[in-house]
Amino acid sequence: MHNPLLAPAAFLLQLHPQGLSEFEFIKLLQERCDFIPEAFSGDVLSLFRTHFLLFNALYQLQISWINEGLGYVNVDVMGIQYIPSSSHTASQVTLLMAGQSEALRDYYLDMDNLTEMERGDVETLLSGFWAKYVASDMRVSALAVLGLQDPVTMSDIKLAYRRKAMLLHPDRGGDGAALQDVNAAMEQLKTYYFDK
Repeated sequence: MHNPLLAPAAFLLQLHPQGLSEFEFIKLLQERCDFIPEAFSGDVLSLFRTHFLLFNALYQLQISWINEGLGYVNVDVMGIQYIPSSSHTASQVTLLMAGQSEALRDYYLDMDNLTEMERGDVETLLSGFWAKYVASDMRVSALAVLGLQDPVTMSDIKLAYRRKAMLLHPDRGGDGAALQDVNAAMEQLKTYYFDK
């Protein structure tokens, strides 16, 4: 199945070298392509299909432009950007690609994932996304309670927890309420890292 967004996506990537958010990208596509529905009108299936077609086009362009030596398309929900080959080396492209999920790219390149998706499937997918999003937000808050920020390892978390717990323990003159916050943060982090 040919993706009708290939040419418009290529045009917009080159027109906006500073990059665009997914939302901005879709809005610009809606202005240029009559067949793009009003994706953010509340219809989850329409939203999914628009998102899928965009990411399918972006990943196709990413592979094609790398193979042709034209550059790299950085595909991320937070920002989509074309990086011309003149502004990076082959090793930099390798590093950029290593940071992207191959499984995710393969998912979007398989058009069966678009045609087989029904409204109920999309709603389940979105509820799972929001559960992960909330868990990730809680993780960042829990890290802050321990005085940490990304990137961290579980060893970093355990060490920070032990230090904070010793410092805040009431038997050592610490604050019992603050210790409870530290304990709760550690429990959230254990749940996040071990219940995946």
